[in-house]
Amino acid sequence: MIRGVGCDVTRVARFANVDPAHVLSAAELLLYDAFGIAARKAEFLAGRFAVKEAIVKASTLRLSVKSMPSIVVLNDVNGRPYLESGQFPGFRAWLSISHEAEYAIGLCILESD
Repeated sequence: MIRGVGCDVTRVARFANVDPAHVLSAAELLLYDAFGIAARKAEFLAGRFAVKEAIVKASTLRLSVKSMPSIVVLNDVNGRPYLESGQFPGFRAWLSISHEAEYAIGLCILESD
């Protein structure tokens, strides 16, 4: 059963000068640091911000933007994003992140049995 849906869209340019530690977990920072191009780093950061905002919007938990580093979104072997953290016990999270030119979007569907 679907328990929540969240969506967020943001401009990539907003993240050119944002401290990535305010958004990313330690595991995500490793991925971020591996990118050599500043534009790709901003795109990655914007995508993670958007999907984490979508997770917060979909959840019934009261999370704030300050909670973002505690939400861990990684990618499986096929590149699909998934929620790593156990912050949502009993829920399955379906995530999608996309970026095109100047925008990034994140989508989250929270489902339970």
